[in-house]
Amino acid sequence: MEGLGALLPSAQSMQLLVAFRDDEGALEVKVEVPGYPRAAVQRLGEEVIKSGGSFVELWRLPKAERDALRARTLAGGTAFTGEERAQAAQELRQHLEALAARGPLPPAPL
Repeated sequence: MEGLGALLPSAQSMQLLVAFRDDEGALEVKVEVPGYPRAAVQRLGEEVIKSGGSFVELWRLPKAERDALRARTLAGGTAFTGEERAQAAQELRQHLEALAARGPLPPAPL
């Protein structure tokens, strides 16, 4: 996350939304850029997947699906500006480390 500025140097603005759940963490990155930086987005997606995460370009989803995904994963999240990337990264890292230390949750009762 802290490398987003270098990855997207043409960004005119950047907003982050970090949300925590019992078994995951989610990050939404909103970037205003001139044109579509296809190569940069592809590199970002590869980095996310390499780290074990999932990468979704929300703008490619139909609005209803996009809204449902946001409601499911990002509701109640904390907003950060692009300049606050280090703080957002630290909070997300701490949450994910705590999840890893705790181990998997027991299965939900049927």
